[in-house]
Amino acid sequence: MEAITARAKNIGVKRIFCLTFETQFFGRHGFEIIDGTPVEPDVYAELLRSYDAGIAEFLDLESVKPNTLGNTRMLKKL
Repeated sequence: MEAITARAKNIGVKRIFCLTFETQFFGRHGFEIIDGTPVEPDVYAELLRSYDAGIAEFLDLESVKPNTLGNTRMLKKL
């Protein structure tokens, strides 16, 4: 996790998102559970154009099936 975080910082990434069952693990590494829209409106609008089901699930769009598996959306600000 430290290597990934360092690499992300190195290339200018400001936030790391994850969709996970392992909330304790990611919490220990500085991730926080998020609710609502985790990005600015212009980024959100761009992500809406994606055909990736994972993006739709992460954005919690109504068009995807309900999160019956219990995945949690988490964010780490770098």
